[in-house]
Amino acid sequence: MEKYKSKTLLFIAISSISAILYIFFIYARYPIYYPAEYWIPEMYKIKIAHLEKIEKITQRNKIIILSGSNALFGFSSKIFSDLTGYPTVNLACHAGLSLPFLQYLALTYAKPGDTVIMPLEFSHYCRKPYSLSSWEKNQLATWGKNFIDIIFSEYRKSIAFHAIRQYFKYPHYIFRELPVRNLINIPNRNSQAILTLTPYKADYANQYGEFLIDKEFQGVKEPTYLNKKDIDIDSFIFLKNLSNTLENNNIKFYISWPPTIKNYFDLAKNDNHEKNRFNNITTK
Repeated sequence: MEKYKSKTLLFIAISSISAILYIFFIYARYPIYYPAEYWIPEMYKIKIAHLEKIEKITQRNKIIILSGSNALFGFSSKIFSDLTGYPTVNLACHAGLSLPFLQYLALTYAKPGDTVIMPLEFSHYCRKPYSLSSWEKNQLATWGKNFIDIIFSEYRKSIAFHAIRQYFKYPHYIFRELPVRNLINIPNRNSQAILTLTPYKADYANQYGEFLIDKEFQGVKEPTYLNKKDIDIDSFIFLKNLSNTLENNNIKFYISWPPTIKNYFDLAKNDNHEKNRFNNITTK
């Protein structure tokens, strides 16, 4: 009996030590590869390079666009710059990146005298700002690791455990490098923001970090307007606080309609149902 007890204790001890060493190995290698949207950090390398170029060659105030992919696809910073006379940087990328992430970009890159415009997806108004989805945890556990301490420090442990569970399940991920490339100097990069039909692959973005689609979307079209019950009031409080912070730093702040979603002025004159749904969200 003592023999089996000793073997059991030895097995538990070896397993515990192995688990601890494995976790420390993961920590030493962190951030580690995990299936994620690696085109996002590649796009931000292009976008930030464009922003830094603007700040290097001109002292003029700039306009920064922040939202999800609706502005990544439907907003041309070159055209907007030509129309307004202000250099414009499109930092929009993915709607899954929550409001705190967008706030970080605004507070990091907007300077006194600049203007921040947020054509947010409706989903941003429907989720609590600091409620992280599994998708967002996947990003933060890999290429977004540096943002954890800056933005989501209170979720550090939950994100770490989220990653560790995956590495126990897929240990071969530990030995893969993060596939984040620096694409800012590709010779054939489009310098005139000509439209492209190849989204979600940074190789085909223009030099401003945008995918500009010139054809009407032919997928499933559904009503995208919200009722009062869809809206989370915490998102409005968050945006109000962000507005106050930016304005206190002499930075103008605007929230606008998503450019790739039909807006109130596009609605058919006799479509009272959709107009009423629009009024529901604006009077919340």
